[in-house]
Amino acid sequence: MLKTMISEMETKLLQECQSSLKKCRDSEKALFRTYLSSVQYNVVGLAMLSTHCERYRTDPKGQFSPKPEYKADDFRSLAQMENLNQEKSEPVLGENPLKHNDHGLKNNGQNSIGLNGNIDIRADTNTPPWLTIFPKRSEEVVMEPFNYISNIAATGNKIRKHVVECLNIWYKVPEDRLKTIIAVSDLLRNSLVMMDDIQDGTPVRKGVPATHMVFGIAQAINTENMLLVKSCMELQQLSPEGIKLYLEELCDLYTGQGHDLHAIFKAECPTVSELLRTIDGKAGRILTTISVLMRTEATINRDLEVEELLIFAGRYVQVWDGYLDVLSNDCASDLDEGSFSLPIIYAMDRPGSESAQLRSLFKIRAQQGAFSKQQKELIMKILKESKSDEFALRILEDLEEHIEKLLQAIEAKAPKEGKNWMFRAIIAGMKARL
Repeated sequence: MLKTMISEMETKLLQECQSSLKKCRDSEKALFRTYLSSVQYNVVGLAMLSTHCERYRTDPKGQFSPKPEYKADDFRSLAQMENLNQEKSEPVLGENPLKHNDHGLKNNGQNSIGLNGNIDIRADTNTPPWLTIFPKRSEEVVMEPFNYISNIAATGNKIRKHVVECLNIWYKVPEDRLKTIIAVSDLLRNSLVMMDDIQDGTPVRKGVPATHMVFGIAQAINTENMLLVKSCMELQQLSPEGIKLYLEELCDLYTGQGHDLHAIFKAECPTVSELLRTIDGKAGRILTTISVLMRTEATINRDLEVEELLIFAGRYVQVWDGYLDVLSNDCASDLDEGSFSLPIIYAMDRPGSESAQLRSLFKIRAQQGAFSKQQKELIMKILKESKSDEFALRILEDLEEHIEKLLQAIEAKAPKEGKNWMFRAIIAGMKARL
């Protein structure tokens, strides 16, 4: 009677599992299936422990696992196992515990048995795993580095989101298309950040371990590639013209990254003009990519060009970030990357022994792979003595004035939308942190 009740309950459980899976949304099925399997594995594990563990036997005879002196001939054949009395309590070495077990219950054919004897709720028959069609693997493991870097780069992500909101004052992109563009920009930016850290060989970003230092270089590269693929998949929700323009912008991004890597590898200090061209091809290009996509989906002012404004905004963001990192931050993560920021270039171009020391330090960094704490302290001292901070602030003031002129010119072409105070507020907020 007890066996019958348990068998009926097992059958009902499997039916409920299958029914619940059918009701699940496609996006949640994989996770829910994993949860159900885990619950069943737990029940099976407890049952196996109860039936085979010596502590629960009234007549313990020793350990269940085979002893070292056992030989292959000592084990029963399949034919012998099939003829065993199911009521017999003696465990059978090497047999499937769910087909012949101590409590006498047979597998009722409602589930599939895996190599470890666990229940597989994906199949309705006793199909072996090598003949089973399994569902797609979960992306959770692959996306963990993305979730990690998203938290580190939260400030940059917020700035880009605010830029999108600013541009939408002029373009009035439908909300669903706007969400897609924001998602694409986040995927692209975080992908580039992970790639940048790996290629620069930097162990930290913004004072915390870089993604590849947490998840490994191979996994970080795999996730970075995954993000680029996902960004292209997201773009399929937009017009075909947007996909074409996005790929063109992507090529320009990689070109800018290549020039930056070339300068770091050679340990040759670029000129200010060369640095700005690199910035335009990286930070500025991400912003222009956003504007290009928004223009293709705009409901008004599709001919309104804002790319020049965003190029200078990208320069402002990059110079501002370099100033805060190198001159106002004890951690100075830009130095860990070996990057030639504007304050460093200014100090290197000045005459004197400090300039020679700075150049020598960067050549040594290229050989040893990183600056020591003492070397970083010396660099910070040289930068302050050269008044690189004053130079960087002067550049930011010039850029702010030019951005205001470009804003006024754009507003004159789209008078109905009025002043773009939101864009000005972003610059003012960044300026307040200097």
